[in-house]
Amino acid sequence: MRFLTQLGISVIPKASRALKQNLEIFDFVLDSKDLWQLKQLDRNKIFSWDSP
Repeated sequence: MRFLTQLGISVIPKASRALKQNLEIFDFVLDSKDLWQLKQLDRNKIFSWDSP
């Protein structure tokens, strides 16, 4: 969630019971190396409720 939020992408968490943990993503920032490593995981696939 932190990765997406830091990129300016809105995130809607699935579990509201973990609200405290979900809000903890604002307690830290990923550095440029971390962001780069996470971006390398991209497999150019789109996931959404509408995708087959």
